[in-house]
Formats: sequence, C-alpha cells, structure tokens
Amino acid sequence: MPKRGLYDMFSKLARAWKYLTSPQKRQFLVLRWQCLRRKRFIPLQNLRVNRFSFDVPDAPSFYWQCKEFFDRRAYDFQSANTIPVIYDCGANVGVSVAYFKSRYPSAKIRAFEPDPVVYDYLSRNLKRNNLLEDVMLYRAAVWLHDATISFSPDGADGGRVNYMKVGGGYRCAEYRPQAAIGFRISYRFFENGY
Repeated sequence: MPKRGLYDMFSKLARAWKYLTSPQKRQFLVLRWQCLRRKRFIPLQNLRVNRFSFDVPDAPSFYWQCKEFFDRRAYDFQSANTIPVIYDCGANVGVSVAYFKSRYPSAKIRAFEPDPVVYDYLSRNLKRNNLLEDVMLYRAAVWLHDATISFSPDGADGGRVNYMKVGGGYRCAEYRPQAAIGFRISYRFFENGY
C-alpha cells in the first residue's frame, strides 16, 4: 500500500476514534444518522443537540447548521463585552440563536427570518428551549435598500432574495439595522442563509 494510502487510512481511523470517545461527537453521529438518511423538505420533530430540542422543516439542512455552529464552531467569536448585541440575519430554525445563547447567555439577539414557514419553526423552537429572554424576532429580511424586496422562500434553508424579479416569491418587509445602531453591518452571511 502506498504511503499516502496508509496515511489516509490512519487519518480516518483517528477521526473515527475521536467520534467514538467523545460524547459530543457521538451525539453528532446520531444526529447525522437521524438527519442525512431523510429526504429534503420532510419535517422532523424533537431533534436534540446539546441541551436543545428542535422541530425542523428539513432534517439534512438542520444537520449541517448544527455541524457548523456546535461542532466546527465556525461562528465562534470572542467578546470583551459579557452582554454582546448580536444581529442574526437569517436565523432559520434557531440553531444559531441557541449557539449564541449557549456562548453568551446574557446576549441581546435580534433574529431575522423572512420565510414565514421557517419563522414559525424559529419562534416555536426558541420558546420550547426558553431562549426568548433578550431575543427579539423579526419576520423580515435584512437588506441594503430602502424598499420592499422580493423574497423566494423554499421552506428550509435555501430562501433567497430575487435580484431580478421574474415571477414567484413574495414581497417582504425590509429591516435596515445600520439605521438603528448607527453603523454599517457586514451582509456577507446573508447569501449563505446565516
């Protein structure tokens, strides 16, 4: 067997060992099995991640959100302020809010979700997990213009703003947080659904 092949094999074994010996990693293996074997856009109830429980409209997209936030900690940040203000532009079903509240329990979070179906999941999940303290929910899109925008929901994590309206979608209220807080906000996560 070539050296590269041996390295790949041992690398996979080391990752598997880490997943089997860590309770949190085992939880992600179970979550992966629960979510990724399902077809898209089929609701699933009572999925557990850490101490949180979620109902979701689309299990595969939920798994990848949990992986990004809780396992990879891709959105982790350090704050000198123990009560940061967090604008969650595209809060989806609430995984991001749960993660930020677990990191900063006193954080003030403004969570935006324009998709009406997903917004209902968001509000139910946050209420169920007692995460509504210091959290304000908005069924609105965050955008750059002073006008109503056209948004096409997909009922999961793929909703998008229609730059050139061709048909479908609906008109959506827009919220401009930079006017409320006095500085420009980075919108780089909007297109990724976060």
